[in-house]
Amino acid sequence: MPTREMPVWAARGLSLIKPELRPLRALLGKNLDATSEKAQRLLGWKPRPIEDTITETPESLLPLNRTAETEPLADRSSSTDI
Repeated sequence: MPTREMPVWAARGLSLIKPELRPLRALLGKNLDATSEKAQRLLGWKPRPIEDTITETPESLLPLNRTAETEPLADRSSSTDI
């Protein structure tokens, strides 16, 4: 967990040097906080309890045979490894 924030000016400068950071420049300095409050208020939506989510997620993946030891969904036959 980060203990300090990089200043926006420093992040913008770093994005000039590191091309992989360039797409993030448009997001720098913007408030990206989001909550479910509006969905709860306007739609009556209720979030699922975290305990249910934690136990049901692995149960839902078992029929797909998707575990940490299996290959990702992307096709590895096109790998460029030699």
